[in-house]
Amino acid sequence: MFDEGMAQKAADRLKRVRERKPLVHNITNFVVMNYTANALLACGASPVMAHAAEEVEEMVSLAGALVLILAR
Repeated sequence: MFDEGMAQKAADRLKRVRERKPLVHNITNFVVMNYTANALLACGASPVMAHAAEEVEEMVSLAGALVLILAR
């Protein structure tokens, strides 16, 4: 079932992401890293794939969002 209100909310949020171009810190496994980066780029965000423990403090201070993808 198509929900026009939900579609409009999604479009508004995507527009906001494209206007703000947030830096998104990604901590993902290496299998999905490229897919995640490409999806964020397509949405208008700026992905950074920083895994080193030494980088965490700086990334937290700069990033507008965090993506965690953990594998078992």
